Amino acid sequence: MLWPSPDRTGLAHEAERRRARLVFVDGRVIEADFSGWSTGNPLLPDWHDSIADLVGLTTLVLRDTDAREHDILRAVAALPGLTELAVEPAALSSAAREQLRRQRPALVVR
Repeated sequence: MLWPSPDRTGLAHEAERRRARLVFVDGRVIEADFSGWSTGNPLLPDWHDSIADLVGLTTLVLRDTDAREHDILRAVAALPGLTELAVEPAALSSAAREQLRRQRPALVVR
């Protein structure tokens, strides 16, 4: 697990560049957590682009952020392996939640 804060080397590592807490399994990032309580940082405007290359991502945490519905749906579309999405209750409209239920029935939105 990497936290989005500088380490002793002073070099920016992957979690710091993405400004998310990252969980690794077998060298792959499986969880990206952008929540304010995990990062201590506001959500970057291009957060969705910063994770688009994480094809092994299964969990995305956006609680305690100002993530917008459009960006959340964009991120979900780019991450075919995503199985769990944690968002603020108001971040997704009922129509967006229904769209996700139809398009990604295995995706758990909490």
